[in-house]
Amino acid sequence: MKLIDDKIAVLINWPREIDMYQNFLKKLPKEKLQIIANDIKSTETGRDLQNKQLLKILVKKKIKFKLFSNVYQKEKFSIILSTGEASSTQITFISIFKFIFSNTFGRIIEIINLDKILNYFFNRPFTAAFNRNSLGSVWYPEKILAKKTIKYSDGMDLKLNNYPYPELLKNFDIFFTISKFEYSLIKKKQKNKICKIIGYSRFHNILNKKKIFSNLKKEFKLNSKKKTILWMPTHIDNDEEANININSWLEKIRILNKEFNLIVRPHPFSLTYDSQLIKKIKRYKLNVDTSQSRQIGEILKISDIIICDYGGSVFNALYFEKPIVLLNMPQNSSYVNDLIKDNSLDISLRKKLINLDFNVSKYDIMNKVRMSLNRKYLNKIISLKYKYFEKDENKNNHKIRKYLLNILSENKWKNI
Repeated sequence: MKLIDDKIAVLINWPREIDMYQNFLKKLPKEKLQIIANDIKSTETGRDLQNKQLLKILVKKKIKFKLFSNVYQKEKFSIILSTGEASSTQITFISIFKFIFSNTFGRIIEIINLDKILNYFFNRPFTAAFNRNSLGSVWYPEKILAKKTIKYSDGMDLKLNNYPYPELLKNFDIFFTISKFEYSLIKKKQKNKICKIIGYSRFHNILNKKKIFSNLKKEFKLNSKKKTILWMPTHIDNDEEANININSWLEKIRILNKEFNLIVRPHPFSLTYDSQLIKKIKRYKLNVDTSQSRQIGEILKISDIIICDYGGSVFNALYFEKPIVLLNMPQNSSYVNDLIKDNSLDISLRKKLINLDFNVSKYDIMNKVRMSLNRKYLNKIISLKYKYFEKDENKNNHKIRKYLLNILSENKWKNI
C-alpha cells in the first residue's frame, strides 16, 4: 500500500456533501487536498444513482478527484475527513447476531421500557435498533484509507439516545462538530475523544439575498412583490411510508401559491423512491428544485418562510433565522415513533414551533403561515438558534486550518 503523507483526503459520499465541504475546504491549501469520490457498489436504494450524480457534479465543477475503488487498499493518507456515510454494509457473523438480537431481545427491551433505564445508567439503550432492518452492519472504510480519521458533522438532526453510535466512536479518532451542543453529546459518551467545534461552515459566506433572488428569479418565476416560501420535506426511510409527507400535503399546501412564491425541494432520496414524484408536484403548479449541485444556503437565504417536517431541514431553517412551519405525520407513523424512541432532536424542537396536523383546514394553513411572520415568533426562532448553534462561528477558522496542517506535518515527520 502506498503511503501518501502530504495529503488530507476528503471522502465525498453523496452529491450534497460537495456543498457541505465547499466552504471549509477553501481554508486549506489546494495542493494538500485529495478528494475521493464514493463509487462503492451497494444494494441501498438509490445509492448507485447518487454515486453517478456525484461524479457528474464533480466533473461539471472541475473538481479533481480519485475514485474510492482506485484508492481503497492501494493508498493510505495521513488524514481523512468523512461524514461516515459511505453507507455500504457488510454481512458478517456479528452483523447477523445483531440483526437477530435487535428483532428479538432488542424489541422486548423496548416493550418493557428497559431501554430507558439502560440508557439512563449506561448512555446506551442496548436494543441494537440500528441493525433492525438489515442483515449487514454499516461499514466504515476510513481506517483503511488513513492514519487519522476525522468525523465531519453533517447536520444537527441528532438522535439523542444514540448519538454518537459506538461504531462512530470506534472508527473516528477526531470529531469536528457544528456546535457545543453536539460536542457535549460526544464528550458525554467518551470524555477523552478529541472534538473541535468548526461551526456550520456549509452556510458561511453566502451571497447577499438581493443578488441570489436576482439569479433565481427567472428559474422559479419568482414575483418580487410576494414573499417566498421554501418547502423542504425530508426523506422517510421507511418503504411503507416513503413520500407520504409529500403526497398527503400537496393538495392543501397548493393554496399558498396564491399569496406566496412557493418552491418545493424534495430530498434527493425521495426522488429515487418515486420516479414520478416531480410530475406529481408539478401537477399542482408548484415550482420544484431538484438541483443537487445548488448551494442550498442560497435558496434558504432568499426564502422568507421555511415549511418542513423532520430531519436536518428544521435546523437549517433555524440557522438562517427563518420562520418555520412544520407539517406533522400521522401519530401512528412508524417513522415518527422511531424518532420519538430515539429522542430525536427535531422531535423535541417541534414542541416550540408552529406545526400543523394533517386534519388542518386550508384556511388554518394560510393563517398559521401568515402568523409565522410576526416579530414575536421570529424572536423565538432567534433564541432557539443560539441554543444549538454558536454566536461567533468564524473565530476557530484559523485554528482548525493550523490544527490539520500540524497533524499532516507530524505524520510526515514520523515517516522519515
